[in-house]
Amino acid sequence: MNKDIRGKNEYSSGCHKIRLRIESANNIYLCLGINSKASPLQSASYSAKSAYVWTSYNQICSGESCQSGGSNPPLEMKKNDIITLILDCDNQKISMINERTNAKHELNVNVNNCPFPWQLHVNMYYVKESVRLLPS
Repeated sequence: MNKDIRGKNEYSSGCHKIRLRIESANNIYLCLGINSKASPLQSASYSAKSAYVWTSYNQICSGESCQSGGSNPPLEMKKNDIITLILDCDNQKISMINERTNAKHELNVNVNNCPFPWQLHVNMYYVKESVRLLPS
């Protein structure tokens, strides 16, 4: 089962922080990032041209391609991790910080592929996966 979830807020300018806690079961297959409001909700939307996401399987997906996140530092998202997403619309990039590991990852966003407004994008695969929004 694949669940595509979008935040209701829209981001077109400025810099915004979104904090999330991963509250999943132990088998986590999760994607966190952004998608364009113009892109329709769909199964496996993490691979859409407009999606810019990090996965719990150490992958980065942007503009229809997914690749290994490398190992310096590795992408990690585990149960009870708190993840901060930073949406920097003015500089057309997004960042992810894992508060447990202090690892920071950045993606430049091609606004031709992912036009404004952006929305929070969460994709979960397993039924018992969940994330909770936290105060910024």
